[in-house]
Amino acid sequence: FLGGACLARGYHDRPEETAARFVPDPRHDDTTGRLYRTGDIGRRRFDGSYEWIGRNDDQVKVRGHRVEPGEVESVLARHEGVRQVVVAPRRSGSSLELVAYVQADLPAEINDEAVSETLDNWRGVWERTYSDGAEPRDPTFDTSGWNSSLTGERLPDAHMREWVDRTVERILALKPRRVLEVGCGSGLLLHRIAPRCEHYAGLDYSQQVIDRLSETLAQRAGPSPSVTLACAAAQELADHVDEPVDLVVMNSVLQHFPSPAYLLDVLEQAVSATAPDGRVFLGDVTPHAFREAFFAWLEARDGPIDGSERAAVRERVQRRMALDRELTLDPPFFDLLGAHLPRVARVEVQARKGRERNELTDFRFDVILHLDDAGEIGMSKAMAWSALARDDRSVDSLLEVVRSGVCVRGVPNIRTQAAWQRADELSDADPVSDEGFLDPNELFAAADQQGISLEIRPDTGCRSFSVGPPGSCAPAMVDDDPLADRQALLRRLSAHASNPLRERAARALFPRLRKFAAQALPDYLRPASYVLLDSFPRTPSGKVDRRRLPSPGHRRPELATTYAAPRTDIEQTTERVWRDVLGLDRIGIDDSFFDLGGNSLGVIT
Repeated sequence: FLGGACLARGYHDRPEETAARFVPDPRHDDTTGRLYRTGDIGRRRFDGSYEWIGRNDDQVKVRGHRVEPGEVESVLARHEGVRQVVVAPRRSGSSLELVAYVQADLPAEINDEAVSETLDNWRGVWERTYSDGAEPRDPTFDTSGWNSSLTGERLPDAHMREWVDRTVERILALKPRRVLEVGCGSGLLLHRIAPRCEHYAGLDYSQQVIDRLSETLAQRAGPSPSVTLACAAAQELADHVDEPVDLVVMNSVLQHFPSPAYLLDVLEQAVSATAPDGRVFLGDVTPHAFREAFFAWLEARDGPIDGSERAAVRERVQRRMALDRELTLDPPFFDLLGAHLPRVARVEVQARKGRERNELTDFRFDVILHLDDAGEIGMSKAMAWSALARDDRSVDSLLEVVRSGVCVRGVPNIRTQAAWQRADELSDADPVSDEGFLDPNELFAAADQQGISLEIRPDTGCRSFSVGPPGSCAPAMVDDDPLADRQALLRRLSAHASNPLRERAARALFPRLRKFAAQALPDYLRPASYVLLDSFPRTPSGKVDRRRLPSPGHRRPELATTYAAPRTDIEQTTERVWRDVLGLDRIGIDDSFFDLGGNSLGVIT
């Protein structure tokens, strides 16, 4: 507390804040004595000196000014492109700077230029992969590009063969006759499914991939089924369907799509191209809410993470998430989609089958959209895993419960246990008991032996799963909104998906946001850096976990000025000095020192 004759009377035109900060002095009997509550916390040491400990609020000192981050948040939140914003201090050298973490209210529809750029990037990746790789011994089993995220090495053939076989098994169980595969690649599925079909059409965005696959098919001996290949983007599939098909396959390609809006457009075309009672198979889907746990597993697979290393590991995980450019999707995305598309009678979400432990089996799932008449689905009851007696938590006992028509929800998933342990360590969450974890493949294998059909649906985040009779695991859709508005639907879908175009969105949003802040805030209240996030890390109680917010990193921020490299000696010397002061990877000759996060103290430095 501060007091004395020089104490101010209060805040101008802010009576509530004045009442909270300017309080009666308990040492005076009358009401004239007042103290100012500074918010600083300290303690008196044995030698009579005082030690400052911190604050009892969020106030920080930036360049000599007391700053309430909440005030900056309230201003930035008024910008039309901001859905939610959190402002937090971050140390830069010897001083503090403000960083704005923004969840953007992005346009639901993405322009054609952005879509083309993303697709061209992925096409270049796969064309380089096939060009640089050695000729496979078996051209029908070309696994070029199928590398482990953990080691960077190609996944073992045994793992890939199992992954292919289980996918083919799941597709053939649908008994397709006419198939359209979008993203056929090297033909891993085509070579195994086409011989059992009347007609098989394969599309791929790369002409080089199509030419290579055509050559392989031409060299095969024996009678060839009716197979047609074409170079086309997924969004052009309607142009390549002469007759309706009974199955559309998109296996391990959704992660390359540029946005949820693009996927919605493709699936609308896929449903239209499918004959009555047909299916749309979406294989190898990457879950969205599992991303942080997945990257924590990559950074510290052997764990546990030592307390002294957690901040550094947490930072690397957040950096991986910020740089990730894949489209990730959670099961509720497809539930909403099914409610929007009138022909979708049932949405089936299945864990992957397989004994080999790798990211394709452990961390992915398949989706089957059953159209029109999906067959009779019996009524089933639901119960929580925690409600089962301990003796009923074995594989055989659980199958007996399922056989009686019950869907059991919240079964602990052994496949993702280690990844979530690492993520929980980084967030300082209470450890989860190691008891009762089950492997979905053990349930699948036992059910096949007993002739039981199962649906094993990963829950959001894949920490647990639901298991029950087919059609019993999808949540009930309680929705007063008929989803007739496409824009409203896309906004709801985006809550269950990533935004691969976040970097492009940042390039468009952040210069406008900087200009807005410059007009509304004094310079010391303006954030030095902006970071775009799909979502904010949360504590178990649901509050924003500020400790897990990523640092802004060392990349040049997105500015209104286009980057122009230094050319002359004096420009290069100046750029090196600015890089040292600002801690950035590069600086353009037209960049403003202050737009880059600099301040007057930095100039003196």
